[in-house]
Amino acid sequence: MPRFRRRLQPMRKKKRTSMLKLDAEHVHNLSKRIRDLSGEDVTHCIQCGKCSGGCTVAPDMEEIPSRIMRFIQLNMKERALTSSMVWTCTSCLTCTARCPEGIDIAKVMNVLRMMCTAEGYTPKEKQIHVFNRLFIGMIQKYGHVYELGLMVKNNMMAMTPFSC
Repeated sequence: MPRFRRRLQPMRKKKRTSMLKLDAEHVHNLSKRIRDLSGEDVTHCIQCGKCSGGCTVAPDMEEIPSRIMRFIQLNMKERALTSSMVWTCTSCLTCTARCPEGIDIAKVMNVLRMMCTAEGYTPKEKQIHVFNRLFIGMIQKYGHVYELGLMVKNNMMAMTPFSC
């Protein structure tokens, strides 16, 4: 039995955002603005991580949905608007369905994208803004995404019509 215990290694802890108590001085403009634009009160987020656990793109991202929500709570506008998660979110609504507080996180991400566009924040990946616009436009027009058509349009806009 003792030999087995020696082989166990402690789990590495991921870097987390601080869990400061929210008070009136920390809840400023960003959360109010998001509440005005989306109708979602981000201050109700309890940081349980269920949204991040179900997110299909979170494993590939530097920031996870719960961390974006925390940035908003702490009025860290620059961090929230420059995160690649804002643009990579596919609006699949898994996070919204899993949230125990009933926050529509996908709607918050859409509002963050609108804020990024309005305030001149551009994603690191240049083509992702065009892809997002095409993706949302296709859903508005057809009610679903036609993947082949989306990729063809995206490649044509990027001037790479035959890339995979």
